[in-house]
Amino acid sequence: FFGHGIKFLNPDHWDVKYHLTLNLFTAAAESACALSDAALVQSFTDVVLARSRNLDDRLPAVYFTVKSLKESRNLRLCIDCASEVLKQLGEDVSVVFNTPSKESIESLNNLLLRKTTDDSVIALGHCTQRRAEFVMRLYHELNFAFFVYDPTCLLGICFRMV
Repeated sequence: FFGHGIKFLNPDHWDVKYHLTLNLFTAAAESACALSDAALVQSFTDVVLARSRNLDDRLPAVYFTVKSLKESRNLRLCIDCASEVLKQLGEDVSVVFNTPSKESIESLNNLLLRKTTDDSVIALGHCTQRRAEFVMRLYHELNFAFFVYDPTCLLGICFRMV
């Protein structure tokens, strides 16, 4: 359905009808993800990542990429991709990866507070609702990936979501 809409766009569609084009490609990626067609997801998201004007416009494409990688059981790449994007958004993913499995909840909470910098607290005030929702959705996808790949990181992910 969305593929037909994309075919009807003019050659200069990214310049003339930017938001329409972005929405069509993003919706096509979402549909391909729902159909578990990883190759099609990648083809649509690659275009969005190459042509989008800002980070916020790229976020849905990144999410569908991560979700598609998870669903195709390419968990290591899913984790790497999500981690890289989370780092770009200012998330401290080292807390997730470096949490020893025997550590209690109380000491993990202290670790999280110690690793939180003043700059990251200030950045929370500048976080848009869209970005916050995106980060939570990425952590949700990582929950499953780590459940299968490395369950020792689940506690760290849950604390980052809180």
